[in-house]
Amino acid sequence: MERRLGDRRTMDRRSMLGVMGAAGAAFAGREGLSLPFQAGAAEGINVMEHGARGDGTHDDTDAIQRAIDASKAGRPVVLPAARYRIRKTIVLHDETVVLGYGRHSILVCSEPGVDAVRCEAKRVFLEGLSLDGDQSNRDGLIVHDSDDVRVRRCWFKGMGGRGLVVDNAPCVIMDSTIELCGGDGVVVRATNSGEPVHLVSCYIYHNAGHGVHFTYNANQGMVQANEIVLNGGSGILVETACQMLSIMGNAILGNHQHGIEIRTDSPYNSIVSNVLSENGLSGVSLGPSANATVLSANRLLDNCKTSGAARGELQITQSKDTVVMGNIFAHHSGPDDRTPGILAEQGAIAHAIGNVFRGVLETG
Repeated sequence: MERRLGDRRTMDRRSMLGVMGAAGAAFAGREGLSLPFQAGAAEGINVMEHGARGDGTHDDTDAIQRAIDASKAGRPVVLPAARYRIRKTIVLHDETVVLGYGRHSILVCSEPGVDAVRCEAKRVFLEGLSLDGDQSNRDGLIVHDSDDVRVRRCWFKGMGGRGLVVDNAPCVIMDSTIELCGGDGVVVRATNSGEPVHLVSCYIYHNAGHGVHFTYNANQGMVQANEIVLNGGSGILVETACQMLSIMGNAILGNHQHGIEIRTDSPYNSIVSNVLSENGLSGVSLGPSANATVLSANRLLDNCKTSGAARGELQITQSKDTVVMGNIFAHHSGPDDRTPGILAEQGAIAHAIGNVFRGVLETG
């Protein structure tokens, strides 16, 4: 079952969910976000009490900022169900806790060139907050030079730029949705050893750029159990000296470029137990100096969908010491002389053990 989205050929949502169901991935319940953990919310600071109207038209920026500034004693800031229009960037400080009601507590930021929320602080917790950029503003949430930031059950929709940017900040992003943004869904950069970013159980859908983009020394991060679907670039792009990333148990489907792409000088990464299907180019592409990468127990199914894309399900270029174990490479449409399971330069693979090839050539 197929439909045309823009200029690319891909599966419809029901078909994709069927693939994930068959693979054992559980992504039910994504259509709505549950209410946040409300312990202490009754004693929290209600933004309405600081002058917010929540009518979707009045500028509520200053009222919300006053509530956040008043929370320095540790009381949570509560956003009741409403649409809050903001025309300037909301700034978070140390120990800020913001609680909303999922898709019912919406910050509408449609000012050109304005980021919705910026965090340069320690021990920040956001839950149940929705950001709607209306394709006009710049980025959704910027986390820069921060420490111990937690984002849970939040929704970033329609940013004119990127949905969420993490720069030099250990951060956990869980159970959140990043969709329909004009740039990359999630960007992670400059996370040094011991300060990783964990992206867990998120839905990253139909962003114009890459779904997830690791760059400039984003090290030791984890991308686990996410649904990364129909993005305009690669599902996951890793480039420019990122290493020791763990990419595990994700469903990476129908992206315009590669499912997972590791470009330049990014060694020692692990790609384990992912489903990579119906992506425009290779399921996995390893570029120059993506050395000592381990690929194990992945299912690479029906990739290379772009017309004329003479690429393998797994493509390895100018990298070495790759370990390829227990993966399945398959095309359900039957044998295809143009599509090898593995397309690799001589000497690129150190070990290839226990792989299964169905309807594709073993090597090219």
